[in-house]
Amino acid sequence: MHTGKTLLVIMFLLSTSVFASLEFGTSTEPEITTNSDSYINITENEYHQVRSDLWEDKIVWEDYRNDPIGGLGSPYYRNPDIYMHDLTTGDTIRLTQDTSAQIKPSIWENYVTWEDYRHGNPEIYYMDLNTMTEYRVTENTADQISPRIHGGRIVWVDKRDNWFGDIYMYDIEEDETHIISDERHRKDNPDIYGDIIVWSDYRNYWAGLYPTQASDIYMYDLNSNEEIPIVEEAFHQRRPSIYEDTAAWIEYDGETNNIYMKTIGQDKILVTAESSAEEDPKIYGGRIVFSERFYDEQGNHPHDAIWVYDITENTKTRIAKVDVGETEGTVARFPAIYQDQIIWEERHLSSDENLTFQYDIFYTDIGKEAPQILQTSIYSDTDEGNGAADMILREGANFTVTAEVIDKDGDLSEVILEYNQEVIIMENTVGDIYSTTIYYDQNMSAGTIDLVIRATDEEGLTDIYDELTITYIERPPEINFIGVGTSPQNLSQETNFTLEEGNTLFFEADVTDPDEDLHRVYINLEGFNLTDERFGMTETEPGRFVFELEYSERMTEGEKIAWVTAEDARGNTAQSQELVIYAEFPVIEDENGDPMCNWRFLLLLCILIIVILSIIYIYRKRKDTQEDVSEEETEEDTEEETPPISDIDMGVCPTCIEVIPTDSTECPHCGEELDTSE
Repeated sequence: MHTGKTLLVIMFLLSTSVFASLEFGTSTEPEITTNSDSYINITENEYHQVRSDLWEDKIVWEDYRNDPIGGLGSPYYRNPDIYMHDLTTGDTIRLTQDTSAQIKPSIWENYVTWEDYRHGNPEIYYMDLNTMTEYRVTENTADQISPRIHGGRIVWVDKRDNWFGDIYMYDIEEDETHIISDERHRKDNPDIYGDIIVWSDYRNYWAGLYPTQASDIYMYDLNSNEEIPIVEEAFHQRRPSIYEDTAAWIEYDGETNNIYMKTIGQDKILVTAESSAEEDPKIYGGRIVFSERFYDEQGNHPHDAIWVYDITENTKTRIAKVDVGETEGTVARFPAIYQDQIIWEERHLSSDENLTFQYDIFYTDIGKEAPQILQTSIYSDTDEGNGAADMILREGANFTVTAEVIDKDGDLSEVILEYNQEVIIMENTVGDIYSTTIYYDQNMSAGTIDLVIRATDEEGLTDIYDELTITYIERPPEINFIGVGTSPQNLSQETNFTLEEGNTLFFEADVTDPDEDLHRVYINLEGFNLTDERFGMTETEPGRFVFELEYSERMTEGEKIAWVTAEDARGNTAQSQELVIYAEFPVIEDENGDPMCNWRFLLLLCILIIVILSIIYIYRKRKDTQEDVSEEETEEDTEEETPPISDIDMGVCPTCIEVIPTDSTECPHCGEELDTSE
């Protein structure tokens, strides 16, 4: 079945395709709509479910729930299985039981094929769903990978004679294997529909015709046994998908990936022309589904999306938008389509302790009418910004959310409002209007609250509106008045008064709290020479707080400051203005009204004099004591140096007849020298 190409034919086709690439057909800019993300999760499992495919009411995928780790990895060390979900019955069953890896399933009617590792290398297997019997297609120690099936024929990449891979096909009814393309170069990602097989082909790059690595899209017609290029250009064309005689593929233009399509014999058409990267095209019945890896102007990657392009209507509709969030990486990928049914995989944070994230399979039927949220509004009981989508409210305000929801199928199940991890069922108030009122409570912290409205029908199709926000502004307590005086009936906000012994200071503050979460009110006293500077105030009636400060001898004259602080349950505070208080002790007057000395001053003066006199007395006493001690010490020293006369032998000087010591060598009276030997 393989037909080789002569050099002349290759050069002719190459030249014609290059010419066509200069003026290829392009579609007008498609109309873009959104399907409001109406879809359901097929695989609500904590492990990975990836690489899905579908046919009629059957969905198959690669499932890691039986793997010891549950995470993606080399199939040589993992145990993923092939699972299937029946959309009609709602049942999910396990198709493969082997403890090695079975991956990359593809389904057509009652046949499922996959890549199987039970023999140590990847082989091609398939199963007849009518009998639930497995069949081995390849028996070779080389790698056979990436199978696809349609019309009872399985195609794959086979490396038994070419390490870079050839294209093979197996016919289930004939039980025969055929070589489709065995050129000595790399070939990837085959696909089949009817009698047409397509793949990515690197022959022109390997022949040196392209300056950088690039593959072309080639096809093989099983009716004519011809191998011809669909597109040959120096761009990188890969991952083709075929439906009847129309192919779609990814094309990298040096900056980003776009989706192209071409009907055999016609010019290629640019399906997308976005700055973001489009990937994973699959074509069926006049529609192309693909994934979008979205980047904004700053180069951020906030979300991925799944799109469907209607070839006839030239419209592009977003099926799903998935925020990247904490999962990072690609979060929506590998869509597949059969008639009106579309599936894809989404990445989310995992609840399993061994996994950071997980992939699940999602499904939608674009032929069925999902509910539609037409318009929404927010109303507050304070008339602040009513009707706006982004509303700023004061703390304590309640708000009502309304939504107009229609469902052409008439099977609307529920409309819910989600906020702060709360889920509220909205009531049908009149006609198509649904509403609910959210009452403020202290658990609503200040800041922005995102509101999400979901309308779901009985089939699980959902419309989502997530562009409503409420922003609460902190509202601290308010101090409306603070006064001080020597009696409750005579209070002033700024006063000079005399503190007399035994007097009491009265403070009063009027405090309100718009949020009604007032926690405490206290007064601050500075300069009063007290052991504490903060005292709690007593609420005598709603909003009225008082404090009495009794006179203390610790109080001193001079300037003093007082202010009130009010604090709510969230720690928000308000402070009053400062009250400046001047304390002056009174002057004592005599009977005639003449001022007398202040007794406090006299008392302090007397104490000071006594202290000074005491210091002088102590000083003089200490000095006298030191002098007496000094004289006694001098006398003692003299007595020690001069011994008593009774202790000395005495004699008479022979010259002056004066009494002198017998051991004297000279008379102390007349100076006569004496002979001590006599």
